[in-house]
Amino acid sequence: ARVFSDERVRDPTIMKIRTIVNAEDAKVREDEVHVQIICKDGRNLSIHIEHATGTPLNPMSEEFLRKKFDDLVTPALGEGGAKNVWDAFAGLDSGDDGGVSGILGVDSAAKKGRNCNCMENVKINFFK
Repeated sequence: ARVFSDERVRDPTIMKIRTIVNAEDAKVREDEVHVQIICKDGRNLSIHIEHATGTPLNPMSEEFLRKKFDDLVTPALGEGGAKNVWDAFAGLDSGDDGGVSGILGVDSAAKKGRNCNCMENVKINFFK
């Protein structure tokens, strides 16, 4: 099951874990986390993530980003639709619109004589 699916959220193991987790404000940065697990047998497991994946100081690789994109978009658009959207946006860093204006409705607005400023409010970051 996908990590953020309804099925996963309702998984009995995940539901049990939620009942035994305590969150504390440890005065950490927004992209940082400290996790500590105290086991019944006395073991103490901990990890510190200084900068979460996908943040400016720990950017996602293109491969990781593509997998995440596919995992999230393919269920909604199918493999072909997800590929079309990825390919359209992939050309943006080369200055090529890549069909993005069509996806955002800019082409149809222009054909109807309306002024569309869709691209003015779009920010896309490709992490390499």
